[in-house]
Amino acid sequence: MGGDPLTMKAPTKQAKDALDAVYKAWIKPFTTKSNYARNHADAVADASLGGWITTRTNERTPSNRWRVTPHGLTILFKARFK
Repeated sequence: MGGDPLTMKAPTKQAKDALDAVYKAWIKPFTTKSNYARNHADAVADASLGGWITTRTNERTPSNRWRVTPHGLTILFKARFK
């Protein structure tokens, strides 16, 4: 997906689904093997590729939970509260 969904004239369903994954990771981080991650694998992948969510707790330590990144929070706030 890439880019910023806010600069698109009409955000696609794909962008909206990725933003939903970011919101879910912000409210309650979900595991990589959770039902949410499985059922929304494309949205989770898109959000991850965009750098909006990550499983890293720092540069060297991976975890099994998807968490929102600072960039993802910026995108989320711009999309939800504009």
